[in-house]
Amino acid sequence: MGFPSLPNCNWDMLLDDLYELLKEIKSGYDIDEDRVYLTGLSMGGHGTWVFAVQHPDEFAAIVPICGWLIDVNDARRLADMPVWVFLCSARSCLISVLPNESRTGQDNNKVGRLPGCLQ
Repeated sequence: MGFPSLPNCNWDMLLDDLYELLKEIKSGYDIDEDRVYLTGLSMGGHGTWVFAVQHPDEFAAIVPICGWLIDVNDARRLADMPVWVFLCSARSCLISVLPNESRTGQDNNKVGRLPGCLQ
């Protein structure tokens, strides 16, 4: 599942509809529910974080790219979920939220550093 950019609204306006769509897709298709992944870029990366925090049991892993959380404490709800974060220097504040080793003692989180970013 991937998140598009939303130029004229925010994710809070669409999360209930998105959850209904996810349930419909899961019930209408032969899907391995242990292999549902969530990703998004920029506003979609933000949506990835927000949706995963609200529905952590729906996804095997998430890959937010250049996304952010308003309240970084929400990341605790994802302590058992593999997370691969891609950031550029403008979003470097999130490095402290999900470093290479999780603060929960697990090592299922990863930060991707792209060439030219986070020097």
